[in-house]
Amino acid sequence: MIRGFSKSILATSLISLSALAGTHEHCAIDTLEIPDHEATLPAEEFHEWVDARWYGKKFLDRTLPEESMKKYVETMSTEEKSKSRLIFIGDSIAAAWRYENNIDAFNKHFGQYNPQNFAIGADTTHGVLRRIREGNLDGFSPEVMVILIGVNNIAWGPQHTVEQTADGILKVVQTIHMKMPETKILLMGLLPRGDNEREGSFRWQQGVEVNAILETSIDNRYLFYLNIADQLIEEDGTVKDDVFEDGVHLSSTGLDVWAEVLKPSLEKLTETRQ
Repeated sequence: MIRGFSKSILATSLISLSALAGTHEHCAIDTLEIPDHEATLPAEEFHEWVDARWYGKKFLDRTLPEESMKKYVETMSTEEKSKSRLIFIGDSIAAAWRYENNIDAFNKHFGQYNPQNFAIGADTTHGVLRRIREGNLDGFSPEVMVILIGVNNIAWGPQHTVEQTADGILKVVQTIHMKMPETKILLMGLLPRGDNEREGSFRWQQGVEVNAILETSIDNRYLFYLNIADQLIEEDGTVKDDVFEDGVHLSSTGLDVWAEVLKPSLEKLTETRQ
């Protein structure tokens, strides 16, 4: 049975994009002092699923457009990379856009940006940092980078604390900003979950606390924040069955909901570089 959540806790925190034209003496991302620990340093070893997708090793049978993301990136031409105006990076929730049944919808929603999706199931903040170090984003300079990462830091595996997880997410943001100083970063808040009854499950309260930390670091200049929780839950706080496959991963309907909320933000963030 899906456990209910407090509606007040799940209130959507969409930072207004109207501040895009504003100027700031310093970028908040540049001045963040993030401590070194497992979640903020590149992983020494990947989770086996991340390792399989990044290096192309055989692990699970899953329909994806490439056997090795690393090889795919390395064989892209400079021109191909320069045409990519939008990149997604994160874990399985964002990676679902690459699955065969969702590719057409992905192209329908975002094709105008010649998007790339570099999300990998089971990835963590330290996994993303390692992939960046190994060249996942080399040669790209998109107008917008959409980031959805962190749930696996506290859901299972390393079991990082709320503070460590937020540190890791912000370290990903900071690292990407240093590589791509003109790119607008749209940071997604962690999504609601309806699997609290499952042993070892991520507790949504932790996600709320992580999101609260992330929201304080937004500068609305290079870093923007979007929390779509309200679009994914019922009035009583339970997750909507039709937008989730399993209480964790978005269904095709859920991905469409995300896309429709995301598109106005992308339009705002790309209009200054067109």
